[in-house]
Parts: sequence; structure tokens; C-alpha cells
Amino acid sequence: MTAIELRGVTKRYERFGPLRGRSITALHDVDLTVRSGEIFGFLGPNEAGKSTTIDLLLDYAAPTEGTVRVLENDVATESAAIRQRVGVLPNGYGAIASRSLVEVAHRKNRRPVRPARIRRPARPEPPRRSESSGCRRRCSRRF
Repeated sequence: MTAIELRGVTKRYERFGPLRGRSITALHDVDLTVRSGEIFGFLGPNEAGKSTTIDLLLDYAAPTEGTVRVLENDVATESAAIRQRVGVLPNGYGAIASRSLVEVAHRKNRRPVRPARIRRPARPEPPRRSESSGCRRRCSRRF
């Protein structure tokens, strides 16, 4: 079974205002196949198209050209079927969201929540608004 398939995917964003008519190409002719059971990570520099690809896979944006399939379902026409089987945790939610997800998973499987297994943060850090998530991770490392 193919988990993710992109064929000839291009995504352009149109500009408005004084730069109208010029588009920004976020992805150009991307072909990607990830089979079920494989582990795949999106790595690359800033503005490489990682977030745009994820947005296309989740049907948050539509490709300008090409086809996107997730779990053998076409994202453009079978988005609801995909959302029933796929979950996403956006960056920046940290341990609090992870704890909540563990609790939800235990409840869904009708298992009691074991608080000793859930690590709670000592204190939440205040949000940093001016830095990218990558910069925040680099700055928060303790040497």
C-alpha cells in the first residue's frame, strides 16, 4: 500500500498588489512515494517547501499542477476519508499537547490513564514570537 504519493506536483502562490502578476513557486514538479510502513522525514532549509508539501497532503492547500494521494485516496476528491485516518500535531504544542494526546488515545482504547507515565512539564516556557521554530530549538538547547 502506498501511504503518500505526489506526482508532478507544483504549487505556485500568486502575488497581489503592486507585485501582481508575479508568482512564487513553492514546489516545482515534485515526485514522491512513501510506502506504508516506511519512516520518512521532511528535512531541508527554510523555504524549501516542507510546510507547503504537508499542507497539500492534508488538503489545506491545492496543488497548481499534479496529483496528491494519501493512503491511496485522492486528496482533492476524498479529503474526508483521509482525515478519518490521519492526524497531525503542528509544531509548537510541546509536552502539554503530547500529554493530552496520550490521554485521548487511552480513552479511545478504553484503557485507564496512568498519570505516572505522562511526563508533565515543570513550567511552561513563555512563547517567543519573533523567532522561527528552528531558531527556538537551537536557542533552547542546553550545553
